[in-house]
Amino acid sequence: MPQLGYHIRLRLLDDRVIAPTADQRRQVARVVLHHGQRYDLLAMALADSHLHIEALCDRVAAGRFAHGIEASIKQRLRLPVGFAQYAPEPIGDHRHLRNTFKYILTQQSRHGLRADPLFEASNVPDLLGLRLLGRYTLDNVRRWLPRVSRSDVLEWLCLSEPGLADGPLEQLEVATQAAACLDNLRGSSQAVVRARRAMVEIIGSRASSGEVAQVLGIGLRTLRWLRTRDADPDLVMAIRLQLGFRATG
Repeated sequence: MPQLGYHIRLRLLDDRVIAPTADQRRQVARVVLHHGQRYDLLAMALADSHLHIEALCDRVAAGRFAHGIEASIKQRLRLPVGFAQYAPEPIGDHRHLRNTFKYILTQQSRHGLRADPLFEASNVPDLLGLRLLGRYTLDNVRRWLPRVSRSDVLEWLCLSEPGLADGPLEQLEVATQAAACLDNLRGSSQAVVRARRAMVEIIGSRASSGEVAQVLGIGLRTLRWLRTRDADPDLVMAIRLQLGFRATG
């Protein structure tokens, strides 16, 4: 009988915490979300020493997905040990699909963890509009789990509906990193430039050009160039939701 998808579990051979810092948790999320688009990812969440993933793919693809994630995480985080081998668990019916989805998203509460209070090492931010990289997972949920609502996710995680906010400015950098799923805002990659431009948009006229440049860690010439570019409205919205989320979290 064909399976609907697979539940993939990953842990390191010595059971160490995979990503102990917020920057590392964002790197894990970026790896899984990047790979997951081709495998119809529904849910992912890291719970200290193990990573859970639900994907709508066949057995061969699930193995390929897991291997790609393991190799990328090991390289990015410079892990000294490899991953243990677990066979992906088949998901045979719709009830199992929904239960696995909820089980994965609620990993922190199941294990009594608060290491990732903003759920950055999961696709919760993508489901709630606080991050763009994995928003395709929301489309997948709407397609395959149409009875799972936004209010369901908020209730399962004991969260309030995030509102929009523009500050405080000292929270802007970390909120931007979270919304863009970046571990830092250094360099001149396209993702970093988009993130900085969105920050400029949110700051608006609340600070002088010199103050804005200082907040962004750039020179005035670069700031003037940034202002000639269009801000991504979806990223601006995600950052504002991140700021609101942090204010109420």
